[in-house]
Amino acid sequence: MKLDKKELRYFKHKCYGGKSTAAHLLDCILGSLMLLIFLFFLLRYFGASIQGAAVLSICLCSSVILFHTVYRHYRIERLITAELDRIQKSIALEALTLLPDFSYQEICRNIFTRLYPNEQPISVYHGFYFKEHELFCYAFHNHPKVPVGIRQMMALYRKLQKLKAKNCCLLSTSTYVDDAKAFSDRLGIHFVLLGQQELLSYADIYIDASEQNIRKMLHEDMHKFYHKTKLRYSAFAPNKYRAYLTCAFFLICWYFLFRLSILYPIAALICCILAILSYRNTRKQQFKEESSDSFSIDEK
Repeated sequence: MKLDKKELRYFKHKCYGGKSTAAHLLDCILGSLMLLIFLFFLLRYFGASIQGAAVLSICLCSSVILFHTVYRHYRIERLITAELDRIQKSIALEALTLLPDFSYQEICRNIFTRLYPNEQPISVYHGFYFKEHELFCYAFHNHPKVPVGIRQMMALYRKLQKLKAKNCCLLSTSTYVDDAKAFSDRLGIHFVLLGQQELLSYADIYIDASEQNIRKMLHEDMHKFYHKTKLRYSAFAPNKYRAYLTCAFFLICWYFLFRLSILYPIAALICCILAILSYRNTRKQQFKEESSDSFSIDEK
């Protein structure tokens, strides 16, 4: 897949930690000057002449810059490869998510029979039960961005009690929240948790991710990345309210201790307002995460 200039610029910005090309270039120039000065005085300290120290410091600094340039290109290439691979996997997982339930169940049945080939499973409770192994296999059909939560694990546990199963194998197009993993460890049942990587590996599904779909998802990621780097987003970002409150506290203390300008209480008030806005965004994010755990598997 050939990337255009805008897409390459996005990967460079992401590799530089959100810095623009001009800011990264300025960092490189200033860093090179500081390194050059440091090497020059270091060589002079060890007894080199002025001309010798100048020539050696320039050569060493040039070598470091060349190495850094090669390493930077290597990092960018690795990032591009990893991101495109992630996008292709995301497209494949979304395609699996959008499949009808019977098609998805058939794929998962083939996966479970491949994992446990010595016995044919019985379809029960929208899953597959291997009676000889006392094993119940179930496949969650969540969206890839909605992890399996504690409520789904509790509903599954009731099914395991009815079947008196001692082992359970789970498969999911999404991940598992930490609470769900911890809950499975306390149930006294041996769980095997298979996630996205295992699903794509075992299923042997190669979704035809066209260049158009890859580019579309890439542009969506670009839009989200540049939106998060905006000052308006970063100023009201979730979990920043503690920093704002700490800053307001020190500004108020500084004003009352030294009786300085009235601008300090005004700045503290602004910090409190920013803290309130950041706290609201934090609560919204927590509500979204909690609501993502509202899905429960069928009890039939």
